[in-house]
Amino acid sequence: LLLRLQHDVPTAVAMLLFAALLIPIYFIDLATFTIPDSLNLLAFFAAVGRDVYGIALHEHGYVLLWGWLPRSILGAVVGILIFGAIRLAGWLWKRQEAMGLGDVLLARAMGAMLVLLVPVSANSFQLFPIWILLACVSGLIVGPALIFFRRQAANSAESGETERGNEAASGEEIESDGSTLGRELGDIGWCLVMGDLWSLLRDKLRKDPSPMFPETMEDDWTPAPTAIPFGPFLVIGFLATVFAGEWITLLYLNTAFPSAPFPKPPLPPY
Repeated sequence: LLLRLQHDVPTAVAMLLFAALLIPIYFIDLATFTIPDSLNLLAFFAAVGRDVYGIALHEHGYVLLWGWLPRSILGAVVGILIFGAIRLAGWLWKRQEAMGLGDVLLARAMGAMLVLLVPVSANSFQLFPIWILLACVSGLIVGPALIFFRRQAANSAESGETERGNEAASGEEIESDGSTLGRELGDIGWCLVMGDLWSLLRDKLRKDPSPMFPETMEDDWTPAPTAIPFGPFLVIGFLATVFAGEWITLLYLNTAFPSAPFPKPPLPPY
């Protein structure tokens, strides 16, 4: 993949812009548990813009699926559906919001970019499994340490904070955030129809820049000591996929199915 990028200047430029946007997304989400819509939209349009540029210039591998759909849009939809399903599964398990919409929107941008990094002759979604795996594994590795330090900070700030966080985590107030199944499904649909873009445009065009939604307790919301943001792990998983995703995938396939006609994995990327 890195060798292909060396000979594909437009994609390399798009990837550099995309990676530059991932840096503030990583640290903002880590500090505030939120990802600005403007950064998510810029990342999404960086991927789609590269795709549209290739289609317009009739570059090899850049075609409209079924004659009308850019590959990047399909990748974005699949990214939303995958992590929207994870968000929905978390709600069904805990009856609380398990993943922020910012993470789902970030997956939209990453899905749009990942399909462009795959040769047109291959399956467009061949990097998605390793991307999801690496994102989840990084969360499992770093998450416990992050929870430990957040608990320590909460204990030093207020002795009763841990008890309240544990009560919330135990599910005694499972409806405290007002989430419902209909709302969770509606949020996924909102992501699919680019609701963040329309909200941003509406706010920019308003003479009175009042918020689109009434103020709720989100302004005073503080994450429980056991809560961790998933955006940073999505970033880690994506970058690891770009640098080593193909190599790890081929290594696994050749190890699990030694008699199958898979290409041999090249040397490690470093």
